[in-house]
Amino acid sequence: MRIVAAAILIASWLPGPAFGLTGTTGQQATEFTIYKPDTNEVMGHAKYSVKTEGEYEMVTGEYRYVTGSYDIEHDKLAVSPTARMPALIKYDHTFYRPDGSSDHATTADLQSGVASCMWSSNGEANTETKTLNFPSDTYAGGSVILALQSYLADGHDVVELHAFNCVPGPKIFAVKALSRGMTPWRYRAGAVTQVDAKPDFGWLNLVIAPFVPDIHLWFEPGQDWEFDGAQFARYYKGPELLLVRIPGGPSRLPEMSAVKPPELSKVRPTPTPSP
Repeated sequence: MRIVAAAILIASWLPGPAFGLTGTTGQQATEFTIYKPDTNEVMGHAKYSVKTEGEYEMVTGEYRYVTGSYDIEHDKLAVSPTARMPALIKYDHTFYRPDGSSDHATTADLQSGVASCMWSSNGEANTETKTLNFPSDTYAGGSVILALQSYLADGHDVVELHAFNCVPGPKIFAVKALSRGMTPWRYRAGAVTQVDAKPDFGWLNLVIAPFVPDIHLWFEPGQDWEFDGAQFARYYKGPELLLVRIPGGPSRLPEMSAVKPPELSKVRPTPTPSP
């Protein structure tokens, strides 16, 4: 059976497993350790799960940090046997403080074009809502991994697409991703493929780019381009994270609350990285 990426896809779509999720029934999940880049300090753990609901795939990302903060991401993707790639329909990602209050929030309805961003500044909440014209190749959050993996599996060394994010207001920007080929990575015994993705903010580059670091991703081409990890900013001007997949098969998750996530189940330890 072919596997999935960021969302579970029907077999004819995608030749590999970005998030390592398997099967198309029930709710499957893959676990990650969150490190502080360059220090190996564990910041927390994460899970991505996916459910099929009719013609849609519902992806849930859960990040929990040792500080008590947590994030919840929801992606809704439309599936079609005639389409090579799924279409992102809705996206929301909320960042919570330890007390459960929202610190940042991102939402986008790609069909209506309505997108909203909420962020805190000097203790005050700011919200900006816009109606945007989303290109058909627009992705956000975990669904970006899906698109990159599909292109890599097709033999593309350079990938160009669009991504949505809050910087701090709603913004669609072009992303150019370049494969660096097989490289050693301290979290895996063998070489993996590194992909560097750089957003292009157009005339805003001088203002925004310094606060949005390049994204680095790692895939295993010998395992159908399985997604191994990524380094990225938690949100605009936020801390950088290093996400590393915990080796092993998928685990089952209980249904997740749309507001308060359950505690993460005990996870298998990530192999200690080599010095």
